[in-house]
Amino acid sequence: MSTDVVSPRLNILRSSSLCRNDLYWVFSPRGSSVSEPGAMILDSAGNLIWTKGGYDQVYNLQVQDYMGEKYLTFWAGTDAVQGHGAGTYYMLDKNYKEVHHVVAANGLAGDLHDFTISENGTALITIYDVVVADLSYVGIPQGYVWDCVIQEIDLASGELLFQLRAADHYPISDTYREMPAGNGGVNSAFDFFHINSIDKDSKGNYLISSRYFHSLTYINGTNGDIIWILGGKKNMFTDLSGGLATNFAYQHDACWRHNRTAISLFDNAGDDAHPGNATRGLLVSLDEINMTVEVIREYMNPNGFHAISQGNFQMLEDGHVIMGYGNTGAFTEYDPNGTAICDVHFGPQSRFGAGEVQSYRTFKFDWHGWPTTDPDVRILTNGDDWLSFYVSWNGATEVTRWLLQGADESEAEEEEWTTLDYADKTTFETEFEIHRLYPRYLRVKGIGSYNNVTGEEELLGTSKIFNANTGMQIWSLKPVRLEGSSSWPLLTLMAFAGVTGLVVGIREAMIWRRKKRGTSLLRWRPRGLGVPLLSG
Repeated sequence: MSTDVVSPRLNILRSSSLCRNDLYWVFSPRGSSVSEPGAMILDSAGNLIWTKGGYDQVYNLQVQDYMGEKYLTFWAGTDAVQGHGAGTYYMLDKNYKEVHHVVAANGLAGDLHDFTISENGTALITIYDVVVADLSYVGIPQGYVWDCVIQEIDLASGELLFQLRAADHYPISDTYREMPAGNGGVNSAFDFFHINSIDKDSKGNYLISSRYFHSLTYINGTNGDIIWILGGKKNMFTDLSGGLATNFAYQHDACWRHNRTAISLFDNAGDDAHPGNATRGLLVSLDEINMTVEVIREYMNPNGFHAISQGNFQMLEDGHVIMGYGNTGAFTEYDPNGTAICDVHFGPQSRFGAGEVQSYRTFKFDWHGWPTTDPDVRILTNGDDWLSFYVSWNGATEVTRWLLQGADESEAEEEEWTTLDYADKTTFETEFEIHRLYPRYLRVKGIGSYNNVTGEEELLGTSKIFNANTGMQIWSLKPVRLEGSSSWPLLTLMAFAGVTGLVVGIREAMIWRRKKRGTSLLRWRPRGLGVPLLSG
């Protein structure tokens, strides 16, 4: 009511107090049935916390650390090529301001698959670039392929620190992907490798995942040489689990775990053309001296479905695991033993795999946001003898309750404002009923954990009267920016609030209605009454 933003209605199939309900779901829904794709944060009950659209496509929303501060990071651009993209990486601070835009070096376009900020303040990114290649193994002496590039870039300066091209190190014939008919031309390059994740360790080396090679490669961070390969046609490890540690396929999101003694990954186990076993999360132990690998744990969704593309494996500090199922509109939380304890669908299971509702990755993170925008408010008839006052504040994680206040004058002193009602903030939007005897001017305050008010917004101007049913004006309102800058230092404390003021011409509307129809004020029933959405 107070805003036009929308969010999915979650189908929570399984929930538990054992889940990390103190954290937020962080993802970026999109698909042919998603009217407003974008970045999104929900609480554990599925209530919207924050959303941002206005981009072409958004992938890989997450929370990352940089220079001691937390940022929301994501990729935005075009994915029209299908399977990868060309765009820019964004970093939003706690006030949701775009403070960094990261672009690929050497005139290339950043890909959607990975944007990881290292402890050294560098960005690890993936890139897809069309190059000439020898495709003699399929009868094309000189063709074109999508080469996969990794870059490490210094975030502060934009300097390129490292670059590696897959085509320089891997025989194209090692791919498991059949070249589609018509591929190999300059306008139909063959996607033979398909990189989708990068992880850098304390030695300065890189672990990369290739979807179409069904393999992980450990790469020397100085010269780009291959140190070893796990999985695929050139697997170098002995599988102590009878093949279960190396038979992953079309996988995503490979990361070092347990002080570089283990690796986690999201094993899709197949794609749309090669359906395999059920998708699983996989955690394996690695012995780089004896070159052996063994399964530590598999994470299987209770529904046993198959995610044909995308997906991620996030391990929390307490050992819980979050898996987002990519093309399949679902995400699941597992306990340290691999048991699914929270299972959620944000799209219909009957349409899984159709790409109608999906998110490239889904995470759980702690996040605290203080938007500098104004809260959104709107007044509508509730179909009764009262009006309803709706308020929301996109991204304001610290507001715990709202106070509705009234005064007889729009320029009343602070002590002249009277609290009329209050409500705990339990969902994205809060509703108040406006009674006949309320003062002429209304405002609402958002209160933080310790009842510290962090700012006020007042609305100035006299009402213009209109009736939404007849098109006659009843009132219009003009918002005013936040005042009271001295209160902003409180943002560094654990509580804050925002204030919006609202000038409501209820008395004038009642009098006009009575004069127009000769009815009693007590019998007046507003219909179709509304004010425009207020925004910052």
